[in-house]
Amino acid sequence: MHVWTRLALLGSLCCAVSPAAAGPGIIINEYLYDPAPNLTGDSNQDTVVNTSQDEFVEFVNVSANPVDMSDWTIEDTLASSVTRHVFPQGTVVNPGCAIVVFGGGHPPINLFGGAVIQVASSGALSLNNDGDTIKLKDAGGVIIAQQPYSDAGNVDQSYTRDPDITGAVFVQHSTASNSGGALFSPGKRLNGTTFGACVPPG
Repeated sequence: MHVWTRLALLGSLCCAVSPAAAGPGIIINEYLYDPAPNLTGDSNQDTVVNTSQDEFVEFVNVSANPVDMSDWTIEDTLASSVTRHVFPQGTVVNPGCAIVVFGGGHPPINLFGGAVIQVASSGALSLNNDGDTIKLKDAGGVIIAQQPYSDAGNVDQSYTRDPDITGAVFVQHSTASNSGGALFSPGKRLNGTTFGACVPPG
């Protein structure tokens, strides 16, 4: 695994992308560990300001087939691996579509471009502001995707691949190409449009 790379001269660049293990093509595309403590940080759009509940991790299925994520887990590994979310039975992500896990709250699922929306089964994602590693494991404990990040201060926005899916580094969302200065885009592309294979609610 490549360790995170902090680019001090370019504050908008955060983290080199960690390679995924061989297997189902689910990647980490965006994550928010430091939501703003006001309504500009309300990433789950439930109108409640909560810097724990508005944390999120966005995954995208980049394979050509549906992926069943039942019993997969999200771990946060600052000190030791702690399971923060277990994907429930029946969690299937279609090819080209996204799934977003929020720390909590009551996200209105019709506002995220047809992406699969869940909240952390443990009650929180607990992504540390002073650096951490996000790990996605399959039901057998195999690491499918992981992303370390470092302390970047109070950025109050997500980090995202730029461009979506293929970006080689994560950057602060507002600095990404075509983001229009937005602070995050859970379930959608940088420019706020839907991922092609997601089907928005009618």
